[in-house]
Amino acid sequence: IGNRPGVNNELVDGLLSELPLVETNKFNRAQSLLASMEKREGQDFDEHQLKAVEKILSSKVSFIWGPPGTGKTKTLGLTVAALVASSESVLIVAQSNIAVDMAMLNIAQNLESSQLYREGGILRYGVTYLSKLNDFPLLSARYVVKQRNHHLIEKIESLEKQRRELIRRSRKESLSVSEKERIDKEIMRVKADSAPLFTELKEKEKALVSSASVVGCTLSKATISPEIYNRKFDAVLVDEASMAYIPHCTFASSLAAKRIAIFGDFRQLAPIAQADTVLVRRWLQRDIFEQAGITEKVDKGTDDARLILLATQYRMHPAISSILNTLFYSSQLRDGPDLMTVTAPIVQSPPAAGKPLALYDLSQLNPHCFSERESHSRYNLISALVSVALAYSAVEENQRIGIITPYNAQSRLINKLLRDLRLTERNVQVATVHRFQGSESDIIIFDTVEGKPEKPGRLVIGGFDSTAGRLANVAVSRAKGKFIALADYPYIRENFSSNDSFRRLLEIISKQSPVQKIHWTIWNKDLPGLQFFAKGIDAKEPIESDLARANEEIAIAWPTQVNYFHPSPRVLRRCDPSRVRFFVTGRGSQHFHIGLRNARFLEDGYQLPIGVVGIDRKRLWIYLSPDSAQGPVLQLDFPETIKLLYAFLRLIPEEEIGKGTLEQRIEGGKGLVGPPCPRCGNPLWPNTGKYGAYLACTGSECEYAKPITQSDATNLARIMGIVCELCGGQAIGRKKDTSVFLGCANFPQCRWTKRIENLI
Repeated sequence: IGNRPGVNNELVDGLLSELPLVETNKFNRAQSLLASMEKREGQDFDEHQLKAVEKILSSKVSFIWGPPGTGKTKTLGLTVAALVASSESVLIVAQSNIAVDMAMLNIAQNLESSQLYREGGILRYGVTYLSKLNDFPLLSARYVVKQRNHHLIEKIESLEKQRRELIRRSRKESLSVSEKERIDKEIMRVKADSAPLFTELKEKEKALVSSASVVGCTLSKATISPEIYNRKFDAVLVDEASMAYIPHCTFASSLAAKRIAIFGDFRQLAPIAQADTVLVRRWLQRDIFEQAGITEKVDKGTDDARLILLATQYRMHPAISSILNTLFYSSQLRDGPDLMTVTAPIVQSPPAAGKPLALYDLSQLNPHCFSERESHSRYNLISALVSVALAYSAVEENQRIGIITPYNAQSRLINKLLRDLRLTERNVQVATVHRFQGSESDIIIFDTVEGKPEKPGRLVIGGFDSTAGRLANVAVSRAKGKFIALADYPYIRENFSSNDSFRRLLEIISKQSPVQKIHWTIWNKDLPGLQFFAKGIDAKEPIESDLARANEEIAIAWPTQVNYFHPSPRVLRRCDPSRVRFFVTGRGSQHFHIGLRNARFLEDGYQLPIGVVGIDRKRLWIYLSPDSAQGPVLQLDFPETIKLLYAFLRLIPEEEIGKGTLEQRIEGGKGLVGPPCPRCGNPLWPNTGKYGAYLACTGSECEYAKPITQSDATNLARIMGIVCELCGGQAIGRKKDTSVFLGCANFPQCRWTKRIENLI
């Protein structure tokens, strides 16, 4: 970077090591600019925010430390307004699109009435996620270009209309092969005619960005866009810098002619890098605050002339901010005025009505923690259900509710539950802690996930200067009026050291608010789609009734000896083997072998501590203590959630999951034995010829045919009700050399085979 023409090496050096401040005589100018803004726009700002703007305008290198709720983004917006008033061009960059969106929204709110905004001089460049940006259309380079080039846009829209109409016509089932080929050629011609017009549109957009006075984009976008990296901005502002890579920040400083300002909080999430080498740890897993020596000085209690702390928080109830002050900010944070009054309606709302802090102990609910076997990310079905039940109890209060978890697998599971219950449409959202940084909610439900039989994950172990500490900080600081933690509290106290941030966080909450132990007998179970049975014996008749109605398949994962109150082989044998398939796994699978036809016994070495019975991929029965007649049982009716749990728990072979059930495939027009005919859309059916079995189109005038595959053979066995004639196992397609035939799924224990030609 230092060898690039025009690079201000002084700014680059100032980021990587302490650089003495160089006054640029703008201190008084900053005061007067902000005073005029306050008078004209009704803006208000506190003394720390004013000092931050003064610092940036009077310095070449500055660091703005913005703890949660202290108005960091607002300060950035004020800074841009002051720089624009001083006739300086500005580049705003951040690691994520949402962070750039938040910054540009604040800037637009400050400068909406300015001539610069009206002329397209303030632009958000790249992909946007924040819908509120639609209120400021002139931020979009594409929108401004369209406004200035009506003739070009008319041509593009006309061709796009033609393309959509051609695609619609191409999907008609009655088309002949020649007609479909003609339409496909027309579509290709329209695409070819559109390409140069789209190129012209993109070039005009780039030219607009190249001349704009204020541009906001991600750091990645800046590194790949010549219209950004080939120009110089007077000032560069880096937002959410704690999550930005040091090389990215250094690159950003090379685009600045006069000043670079770093905004962020080094007590929150650090950059993410998957590799673990010496160089990665030094340059990709540390933030720019640490590299510049800022973090070390703050830890030692010494001053740094480049740093300004935004010390007053305006977001959180004081009980919540006190946790942050105790654990992370050494009592440096102040509470803004009237926070108790502002957050009172949230505090009084359920769950935990009247309390800003609550800890729910799930240890009595058998909250087993599992690792998803592909990504090794963790999930906990019980804590997911409780999280969603708590959110469900609060939606009527019109509060914004956020569910946060350290693990992506748990976030996916909770998201499916929310969608099944349509809670995503009612101000409830879920995300990992990393994805939630920069956001806030009235109520935060923090699902820690951890529990037996797993040991604590590396992500959540460590003190307050570790990843775990930063995760805890972000989780707590997202809440405005209420923070609720869910945990197997005895497990946490037994398996986490006294210095671990997660344990310290829960212990502080427990001192401020009594721990609420949840028992199955008193837990609010009024959650649509969830039915609870206190004892396994109580679930015997309902599950047998469900099994009798199975139409497609029954999947069983059982870790222990089968008892009379569980689904017995006697009940399963009543199912029609020509219609229902069985997938059985776990240590208890041997109890189902005898007399169970059309069954596939799977042994992948993975053992669940719970019993699971899945029916037609539509309903799940969960036995939390499968070796006890007194253990609780859950019946789940959540369509999208159950699909995900099938994959997580591997209740059926992986190759079966993507296919869907036979019923689903027929409803979706995907044919019976295999995909429908690609020419006419009719189903395919097996036939025999000189070279053996093949699939032929059932359409009367279509001659399409294809070789039969192993998957096709498996589907054929299902449709025809064929099972292994020796052991009753599932018949599946197998292949040797070029020949496809049917064999037993329990091979090599069973070596039954059958030629497909003998079935036709």
